[in-house]
Amino acid sequence: MSMLTRPANRPRRSLRRALLTASLVMALVPMLGLSLLLGLRQIDDSRNQVVELLTSVAVLKEAEIRTWFNSLSPQLVLLTATPRTNADFLALIDQPSATRRSTTPQRSHVLATFAALLDNGRFQEVFLMDAAGTVVISTRPEREGQSFATQPFFQRGRQHAYTQSPFYSLLHDQMIVYAAAPIYDSDELAGANTTARGVLVGVTNLATLSSIMRERGGLGETGETYLVSSDFIMLTEARRPLTNRLAAVRTVGAYTALAGRNGWASYDNFEYPPLPVVGVYRWIPELNVALLAEQSQAEAFAGAVGNVWLTVSVTLIVAVLAIVAAVAVSRNLARPIEQLTDTARRMAQGDLNQPATLTRTDEIGELADAFNGMADQLHKMIGGLEDRVNERTAALQVQEAQLRHTSAELARSNEELKQFAYIVSHDLRAPLVNLKGFATELKSAIEVINHALYSAAPPQTSTQFLAAAHALNDDIPEALAFIDVSVTRMDHYLSALLRLSRLGRTELILEQVSMEAVVRETLQTLAHRIEAQHTQITLGPLPEVTADLTAMEQIMSNLLNNAVLYLDPQRPGQIDIRGEAGSLETTFYVRDNGRGIAADDMENVFAPFRRGGHQDVPGEGMGLAYVQLLVRRHGGRIECESQPGVGSTFTFTIANQIQAETARNGETGVQP
Repeated sequence: MSMLTRPANRPRRSLRRALLTASLVMALVPMLGLSLLLGLRQIDDSRNQVVELLTSVAVLKEAEIRTWFNSLSPQLVLLTATPRTNADFLALIDQPSATRRSTTPQRSHVLATFAALLDNGRFQEVFLMDAAGTVVISTRPEREGQSFATQPFFQRGRQHAYTQSPFYSLLHDQMIVYAAAPIYDSDELAGANTTARGVLVGVTNLATLSSIMRERGGLGETGETYLVSSDFIMLTEARRPLTNRLAAVRTVGAYTALAGRNGWASYDNFEYPPLPVVGVYRWIPELNVALLAEQSQAEAFAGAVGNVWLTVSVTLIVAVLAIVAAVAVSRNLARPIEQLTDTARRMAQGDLNQPATLTRTDEIGELADAFNGMADQLHKMIGGLEDRVNERTAALQVQEAQLRHTSAELARSNEELKQFAYIVSHDLRAPLVNLKGFATELKSAIEVINHALYSAAPPQTSTQFLAAAHALNDDIPEALAFIDVSVTRMDHYLSALLRLSRLGRTELILEQVSMEAVVRETLQTLAHRIEAQHTQITLGPLPEVTADLTAMEQIMSNLLNNAVLYLDPQRPGQIDIRGEAGSLETTFYVRDNGRGIAADDMENVFAPFRRGGHQDVPGEGMGLAYVQLLVRRHGGRIECESQPGVGSTFTFTIANQIQAETARNGETGVQP
């Protein structure tokens, strides 16, 4: 395919459209991003301004509330500190209960004092209690004789001036505040050990707090402030009256403030349907209440939203102008490039006789001149290239024929090698069987000759007789025994070769194999030897592999059997088996502390019929050859590291993806 030819599956892209898109992206993306950042900045600034305004309002109203709250009990303390009034209080407290309601100068003076206190609007009820918590005199006569001994305002009021946090009173059917001040004997000073003779109590509602909260200066149409008690009850009047006066105000601001924290947040207020607001919340510990100042988000961000829309409008106008400019620029740039594209397409099709005809003096004009020069050079080169291509083609044809011949020779050699292995391991067994049979026949013939020799009754002391008897009874049987052992050993070797050949030709049945299960079953068969050698077995992680189950059992059986057989009897055995999964192959390790293998024997450790060291363990020396063949058939390799007197480590790998041809045919021939 020519380098100037566009692939058939690649869609054609318009240069003009690409230039237009690039121009618009470079013009509009920064502008839109800037507009977005400006809009977000304006909204953030508006929110900060609203939060600052609400915070200042909340702080001012918190100060007013504290001033009002802290001024309640001092007014009562002022009365108790007046000598005449204090004397009248003590006289009424000391008066017997039955005569307390009778008109006396002291009672009249106290009631007049209470009335003056009510007139200034601070309290709506005032009463006096004795040391037992019983009401002695009150601006509400029905209270006289009632006991408030268990109420907090009495218990705390006996110790010091005290103002109780607002709460809802069923008696008054509204939120109220109790203020109390202790009454002492006129000649005693209040102290830690001073006992109060009575308690003066003032009751007030939250009308003053409501008037403070109703002031919405600077908060707009939706702004408002209100107080919430610790049980989430609205203490002051809201901008929009609640249907249920005792409905819980469970908003984010109320929860956070009643948890003892100050701050601000955006959340839905208590109204129905909920109104999204920006709220500032403050915790007033003296009153045990939360103060909230809120303004709707719509009103808070109205100015910022207007500015955002203005910015968007300006951005759209600029975008239209950018589009017009981008269209003009893309058309001016794309037209000459499209002409050059047509020229290049004709050149790609072999037409080198139509040069580009652009008269521009800029970079595009220089590109057109370069195209024309390139066409001349290509025209000169094509002739020479065709000759070189023909030469290379002829050479490749010769190489291809040689490769086909070499491949055929390799296939024929491979088949001959397989046939040789079969002949060695199978066909040569027939002469061995005949040889062993004839040896047996010779044994029988010797017995017959021996019997005939003794039956003839020759002089059994003659030299000829003794020599013949020795040959028949000693030399010939010994030679036949050697022949029998050699034939048996050769038969075992041929059987091993036949098995090795079959292992190389048998098709593998691949499946998911649990190597841990294979190892545990193998160790179970070796349990008696392991126990006899006092061997410690350590099993590490053994990943699963995709392999032939029978092959994996044979590999592990040979390696573990060798590890157990060649342990050093002078010390307890240790065998460690573990594996490690990789991306391309899985590696397994079998490590022992046995006798080890000498350096001279390491080169032939996997060769058939090769056994190193002291031969006190039965075997033919084929186990590791089988293992190597099976490992290679699974696309892996096997290695051995050993040190005499220390131990050996056999490491083999199994490919995670076994080639189908290897699994079907396996290795060709036997490793020398």
